[in-house]
Amino acid sequence: MLCSTQDWEADYLHPNYSDSLNKSIPMKEPCPDVFWFPLFSEKFAQELIEEVEHFGEWSGSAHSDKRLAGGYENVPTDDIHMTQIGYQEHYLKIIKNYILPVQERIYPGFYADGRGGT
Repeated sequence: MLCSTQDWEADYLHPNYSDSLNKSIPMKEPCPDVFWFPLFSEKFAQELIEEVEHFGEWSGSAHSDKRLAGGYENVPTDDIHMTQIGYQEHYLKIIKNYILPVQERIYPGFYADGRGGT
């Protein structure tokens, strides 16, 4: 990931992301309380896919998951956590800087702190 916010946004943020913050542009809502908005560029998606595929330690879709406190996954998925590939800090910055502003537009008056779960 790039260090400069301006460089990061130019390379990885979807060119139409700012439309998601514009209150005069309706948000796409394919069903109640589900919203679609552009966030990442194709470059970001491709590089993240390459990173997790290179890491290759998928969870395996089992209820038993040693990565979790207590070791049990209620709803098993075949995934790789951002902590495993060293992206947790970036992930939390993305939530705080790009997801929360959209959430605040959709749900005015509800404010989250963007800490994320661990």
